[in-house]
Amino acid sequence: MLDWYRSEIYGEAEWMGRRSAAWRLFLCTVYALVSAGFIVALLHGLWGCLLPGMAVILLSLWRVDRLHDPVVILCPKALLVAAPWKRIGSWRDYAARSAYFGVAYESIAGIASRWDALYIGTEEIGGLVEVPAPLLWLARKDQAELCRRIEEKKRSTVPWEQA
Repeated sequence: MLDWYRSEIYGEAEWMGRRSAAWRLFLCTVYALVSAGFIVALLHGLWGCLLPGMAVILLSLWRVDRLHDPVVILCPKALLVAAPWKRIGSWRDYAARSAYFGVAYESIAGIASRWDALYIGTEEIGGLVEVPAPLLWLARKDQAELCRRIEEKKRSTVPWEQA
């Protein structure tokens, strides 16, 4: 289910995994250089670049802001995984906050070897679903921490059928 992170529904965040610092630094530098190129073009009198340049600068600022959003949020009730480029609600909501895919801990079957998907469901024919997840961009120590915490949550969660 796509949703935004809301503490009243999912509980307070216990841990947040963000993109690695090296990846954020690289992309922020790229966005800054592209924006600076348009500013330099405007300073040299290329007024034909005004509207495209403003659009690129605003898009760059928005993307830099989104780079710092968590990729994964561990909450007491569910694991929230970023759903990039997915829109919930209006365009204003889409521009203001990131969308997340909520997953119950007991339904997580595993993580893809390339860290680009979560496997949800049971390991039987027709019971497993692959959900795209941008976990590749987590730092290696955060990937290990995520695995540890998911296993910990799965052990501590009692399935509703046995309760």
